[in-house]
Amino acid sequence: MLAAVPLMGGFVVAAFLMGFVAGRRQWLGPAALADRARLRRVFLTGLAIGVPGAVFSAAGLVGPLSERWVLLGLAVGMVAAPALSAAYAAGLLLWFATPRGGATARVLAPAGRMALTNYLTQSLVMALVFSGYGLGLYGRTGAAAAVGGALVLYAGQLALSGWLMRRYRLGPVEWLLRAVTLWAWPRTG
Repeated sequence: MLAAVPLMGGFVVAAFLMGFVAGRRQWLGPAALADRARLRRVFLTGLAIGVPGAVFSAAGLVGPLSERWVLLGLAVGMVAAPALSAAYAAGLLLWFATPRGGATARVLAPAGRMALTNYLTQSLVMALVFSGYGLGLYGRTGAAAAVGGALVLYAGQLALSGWLMRRYRLGPVEWLLRAVTLWAWPRTG
């Protein structure tokens, strides 16, 4: 496990740097988003690389392959994950351009505008439900109950995010983060 820490740390740094390059080169800028043929190519290429890589990774880590495949499965999974992520992103962008996808995007957008607030809220609620310093339900509920609870929490967050974003520009944690990074009180409305 200790040997995996530098590997994972390097992977995280590489992912951040890739995101930085993507932002600087406007890979998801307005021109790129309008190029549906390019998005389809990214989607299909990402699936062609990512799905087989993810299947092999799963087979090596938890599937039918023996323990000697674990390290290779982990490495293949790390290499294939960005391709699969690109396929997810391109597929969603293509779908959001459709009438039904656009309606879904409008429902999800407020939660995206306050993603850090929602992420921290989910972490806090789930920690309080499942950890020993909360209700201690880890291992005492089935998967269906955990997934159901997560979906109920997310539905509540979608509703609250929509309500908040109609009234304010930023979520509470986003407002605090902006105040700290800019060292000034951000506008609220």
